[in-house]
Amino acid sequence: MVKIDAQDRFFNLDNFQQLLVRRNNKMDKDPQLKEFLEQQIQWCKSQDHILEEIDIKLYEMKRIAEYALEHEFNSEKAKKLNGQLNELINEVHCLEKQLRTIVH
Repeated sequence: MVKIDAQDRFFNLDNFQQLLVRRNNKMDKDPQLKEFLEQQIQWCKSQDHILEEIDIKLYEMKRIAEYALEHEFNSEKAKKLNGQLNELINEVHCLEKQLRTIVH
């Protein structure tokens, strides 16, 4: 088993798909290899989707922080913004946990 998380994404999905095409003849002889590589592509796409969701959440957090720097507001508004930030932080943590999967 190999543990892979977000920091271990060293290869490019397009390169991986090109490798699949070049190895097509070999995979015709070895259907298990083809199935394994197709599963890996699906896993990579799933990881990519999770990273995109994290990016959206981080951008929203940045937008809230920039708004807070540029505006003055009362304590109720500050609590609301802090609540929004904490919710986004929790969502990012949940998404990060999804990245920490074990590949067999």
